[in-house]
Amino acid sequence: MNNLKTLKKWRLIFAGTPSYAIPSLEALAAMPQIEIVGVITQKPKPNGRGYKLTPSPVATFAQNKGFLVLTPDTLKNTEFKAVLKSMNADVAIVIAYGKIIPTDLLEFLPLGWLNLHASLLSRWRGAAPIQHALIAGDAETGVSLMQIQAGLDSGPVFKMIKTHILQDETATTLAEKLAFLSAKILNESLIECLLGNLRAKPQSETGVTVAPKIEKSDGEIFWSESAIKIERKIRALNPWPGTFCKWGDSTLLIRSAKTSPEKTAMGLVVKHPEGCVIGAGQGSIIPKTVQLPGKKPSSIQNFLIGHPGFVGTNLANSS
Repeated sequence: MNNLKTLKKWRLIFAGTPSYAIPSLEALAAMPQIEIVGVITQKPKPNGRGYKLTPSPVATFAQNKGFLVLTPDTLKNTEFKAVLKSMNADVAIVIAYGKIIPTDLLEFLPLGWLNLHASLLSRWRGAAPIQHALIAGDAETGVSLMQIQAGLDSGPVFKMIKTHILQDETATTLAEKLAFLSAKILNESLIECLLGNLRAKPQSETGVTVAPKIEKSDGEIFWSESAIKIERKIRALNPWPGTFCKWGDSTLLIRSAKTSPEKTAMGLVVKHPEGCVIGAGQGSIIPKTVQLPGKKPSSIQNFLIGHPGFVGTNLANSS
């Protein structure tokens, strides 16, 4: 006889904001055992040249699906809490929402709040696990389905899925892989989790690392660092905020690059068969794609045709 529990339909709240979260919302919407009673996302933000208020990707997707969309200024608002209670939800799924769930809200739902975190916890707790995994040169990462508790991504974990990080992986390509794995882990494990058939395991407190939010200033290149570290940073901060350095009175974005064992002075731009090479603390960087403010990205070969004086300058001395 089939377990009658498997016929249950759970009322679920989804919280997410960027396009990264959409595959997971799409997976939930396709589950016959799940009824999405509300979608929480961040408020519309100014975007484009006209700074027009634009709904989040999750909001647009959810509205097209006919889901109730909530964009509270704060989750601590008494009115929002009343709305949340009125939904009579069983559980909430959070993925890249962008705000911390207040401790008192964690008790609102019978099965609590679950988070799909983009790392192999307890590695890279925090806001930017994808970028920090790339900067650190991690060989693998993954997705963790965890119970949200008070504390930064410190709750017990129900399931993890691992994936290798490729040598040319960028934040964009890695995010695409992890978004797919997030939907996969929901399809494979969510119902078992809700049925109580999956046991959450406490995280190890050994080797905990924190991945703080990326700021625009984090994109600055310091030529005293090793070429390996600079190249990782270029991949990790692609597309935002991008990696940049001063070139005279201008700012040069380096969108893609590779390392070279060639030795030259830190920050010195030297002619090279592939365009140019820039000295670092250890080794050198060969830029492949660069961009000036207000301009489109350009291959280094085309850039040097228009800016031949770039070769011979020392970026470490630019102010």
